Amino acid sequence: MYRLLVPKETSVTACLYNNRHSFTSLSKYSIHPKVQHHSICLFDSSNTGTVESSHDDDDPAAAPWSSSSSRFVKACAAFEVAHNEDPRWVEIKNIDGPNTTITIPYSVHYHRRMAYWLDQLVMKEKQDEEGKDESNEALQLAVRCQHIRRWTRPRQDYPKGLVGYKQWRKDLAKFHAREAATIMSECGYEMNMITRVGQLLQKQNLDTDPDVQLLEDVICVVFLENEYTAFVEQDKYEEEKLVDIVQKTWKKMTPRGHEAALQLAGSLTERGLRVVERALEEG
Repeated sequence: MYRLLVPKETSVTACLYNNRHSFTSLSKYSIHPKVQHHSICLFDSSNTGTVESSHDDDDPAAAPWSSSSSRFVKACAAFEVAHNEDPRWVEIKNIDGPNTTITIPYSVHYHRRMAYWLDQLVMKEKQDEEGKDESNEALQLAVRCQHIRRWTRPRQDYPKGLVGYKQWRKDLAKFHAREAATIMSECGYEMNMITRVGQLLQKQNLDTDPDVQLLEDVICVVFLENEYTAFVEQDKYEEEKLVDIVQKTWKKMTPRGHEAALQLAGSLTERGLRVVERALEEG
């Protein structure tokens, strides 16, 4: 059984940090040197890992692409309180200067990466599309609660196989929407915004809704950055199955997401890169 280190963190206001970080871990597996600069988080229960980072731990309302409403700030803080309940730990180094370390829940780390990549992809779109609207508060909220309290709904609670997996994912999406709705209501949001965030979290109209497509791009890039290497280095799947999974993920992404994902290729392990190359060549 693999888990992250169990965290303890007091800050509940920060929702965004930058990308100047690297990761090292000790695990059951032999980690390729390229993973040295990849924020992957897989730990044996007897081992530890770190993320090394130069990190801007900003107030959520101060992010380049975020709402300044008081309810938005309250919701971001409340989401991060929930993320702090995650029993998995990750260590982040060099945030406050050389040789400094903080330990935070993995869900805090994950949702900060979601906020970071949303900002990156939106900034890229602003360069490509003059006059791009910056005020999509629903999308900003969605990236900050995408996997809220997911650790309370483990995969093993459902039957093995594809049917059980699909039911787990369906139930998770509804669960995340309910959890987000409760927090947003307590922070003063009206039903129309709560409903919209729920639609985003449940990926409704993925093929036609640009906001859902953008959220999916962010999710896939964050997976590639933070979880993909551990996923492909485990012994659970044969390479053919991994290629199929990457192909299906790639098809859900837009060219904008493809571009961001390819920028991370240099940080992949040998096997991880081979799987991606095969997926793109054979897809």
